[in-house]
Amino acid sequence: MKLNIENIIRSGYFLAFILIVASYILFFYSLNESKAGRKLIYESNLIINTLGDLSSASKDVETGVRGYILTRDSIFLQPTKIGQQNIITAFASLNKLISSGKQALTLDTVQQKFSERKNLVTSAIAVFNNSGRVFTDSLKSLMYPAKLVMDEQRRLINKMQVAEHASLKERELRLNAINNSTTVIAITSLLIVAVLITYSLITYNKENRDKKTADHNASSYYKELETRVVELDKKNKELAQLRSIEKFAATGRMASTMAHEIKNPLNNIVLSLEHLKDNPSNDEMTINLLDIINRNANRVNILISDLLNSTRFLELNFASASINDIVDETLENARDRLELNNIKVVKNYDKDICKVSVDTERIKIAFMNIIINAIEAIEQENGVIEIKTEAKDDNCVVTISDNGKGMDQKALSKLFEPFITSKSNGTGLGLTNSQNIILNHKGSINVESAESKGATFIIQLPFH
Repeated sequence: MKLNIENIIRSGYFLAFILIVASYILFFYSLNESKAGRKLIYESNLIINTLGDLSSASKDVETGVRGYILTRDSIFLQPTKIGQQNIITAFASLNKLISSGKQALTLDTVQQKFSERKNLVTSAIAVFNNSGRVFTDSLKSLMYPAKLVMDEQRRLINKMQVAEHASLKERELRLNAINNSTTVIAITSLLIVAVLITYSLITYNKENRDKKTADHNASSYYKELETRVVELDKKNKELAQLRSIEKFAATGRMASTMAHEIKNPLNNIVLSLEHLKDNPSNDEMTINLLDIINRNANRVNILISDLLNSTRFLELNFASASINDIVDETLENARDRLELNNIKVVKNYDKDICKVSVDTERIKIAFMNIIINAIEAIEQENGVIEIKTEAKDDNCVVTISDNGKGMDQKALSKLFEPFITSKSNGTGLGLTNSQNIILNHKGSINVESAESKGATFIIQLPFH
């Protein structure tokens, strides 16, 4: 349906264009025809006027001859000479204006009659002069043919004038028709342009409304998508946090069970070692071997105790404190390690942040473990650790970022699991302990990282 509408719109524009081009072609054609028609009308008027001049010159010749015969005064021959000259000029103009058709044939006949009459007039004047300027029968005999020729001249000139008047009227009618056609074409062109402009405005307004509607819908969909992406991200973070809590709880249960199952046999081993060490018959090698067993047993006992402390519910001593002061005290405790590794600390504290209710010493331990982890992750020189505090959604948010080696997704997924470490001398319990402390404060801890792009720890603690 949309394609058909587009085809109709395209066809409408094309048809309007064709009509405008056709109207302009007709308009210019009418202008040329009108120009040619005006030229023909001018020529017709000029022919009529020239025929009138020819008739008037003929009369001047006749009048001059008669005056000369009656008065015998040669001054009356002056109009005759002028008339003859005007006749020559008139015929020159007519020959240029009339070159074909019936009028041209008639003009040839008229020229012949004027030539005959000129000869008769010349003969009559010669006879009159030779007879001593006396009117004789010979002169009289020349006057009758001259009259007949003159009458024929007048008839032919009148015929040509009537024909030219008819032609003039026809040409004027045709010119009027052309002018009317030109007016109609101009008005039609104007109407086509007006319709095209109206059509274009309607089409533009419709397309503009549709475009605005589409843009509005796209903007609404985009905002809705953004909202859903934010909600989905929030849900994913909540789900990740929930999984982390469940994982932590499961780890705690497993650690408690393992500690119970390991500690009882371990205590028996330690007691047995004490009895064996009291045997006076032990030689030096036996004593050394028993010491090695005792040290490792104690080490296992300490690891199990650390594991229990890292995963069990803690008894906290809450007190109101500034999170900025707590971070500063933690950094002061880690200053030697920071300076030793040439690491710069960038602080972006929210100065107006509210105080939090926390176990200060425990939170310092949590922050210290994260800062130590950041220090150990920075391998290059000029390392940077950035710490930012801010209030967000009724929570105090502490963000600790480093420019270290970062972690892949596999390492990131096991970051808080006990005994998981990439360090040769680490126990893998530091971040587990930090998570336990923060979770016991009803807070949350999340990590964002990628290989070669450092890591960012985001800790959220409730204000109350």
